[in-house]
Amino acid sequence: MLNVLRRWCRHQMKMVFQVTQKITHERISVSLIPEILMRTYNDLAMDLTDATLVHVAMYTGVESVFNLDVKDFSVYRLDKAKSLKTIPQ
Repeated sequence: MLNVLRRWCRHQMKMVFQVTQKITHERISVSLIPEILMRTYNDLAMDLTDATLVHVAMYTGVESVFNLDVKDFSVYRLDKAKSLKTIPQ
């Protein structure tokens, strides 16, 4: 189980690195997106880390994130209906 989790984490880190490179080359102000998300979910006190995870998931199409904050992540939405799955659940 631990090896599976390690492989999953390595894969996710590679994806984050690739997304970061892609975002750097685009000419949009992506730094505002986490701030907009934090305003949208201000009743949950969404912090920058949560907002960044949601933003990267939206940008890459990832539907699962490793996070122990199951309560808040069950509320966050990638689009109008799809919620993020947390690992572990």
